[in-house]
Amino acid sequence: MPKPCRFCNHSDRKSLEEALLKREITQQKVASILGVNRSSVSRHMRDHVKKAVAEAISQDQELADGLNVTSQLIEINRESRAILSEARAKGDNYLALGAIARVEKQLELQAKLLGDIATGINIQIIQSPQFVEFKTLILGVLDSYPEVKAQVVHSLRGILDAGTN
Repeated sequence: MPKPCRFCNHSDRKSLEEALLKREITQQKVASILGVNRSSVSRHMRDHVKKAVAEAISQDQELADGLNVTSQLIEINRESRAILSEARAKGDNYLALGAIARVEKQLELQAKLLGDIATGINIQIIQSPQFVEFKTLILGVLDSYPEVKAQVVHSLRGILDAGTN
């Protein structure tokens, strides 16, 4: 049977959790207050607080709806388009351009969320001085082993050709 969580059973649980979430106190400080190690505090926050928040959200539909990024994005987009229409009707080009910029940012966010725009960083190491130096060093060492060198060169060409496509 697992040991009961000291944090869950502590009289100041709520205030300590709140202070941790607001970053007003460190996990180490809470651990010393509770007489446990820092990993126990971390485990409590990960397992118990996260579970409690998820349960609270599922019970409060309004809160759950408020955390729905897609529905918020749709609402913001609707409002931005309404502002754009009003700005055009009034001839307020400055406001219209601001609304267009907002819609553009929303479309970019939507594309990122849907995976239409890659958000990762693409690094080309093939032309980096470190890679060229590494490749030269390896091929120099392999001069004594021509068959192995030929296989390495063949493999590197495959990688380099794939990287340029």
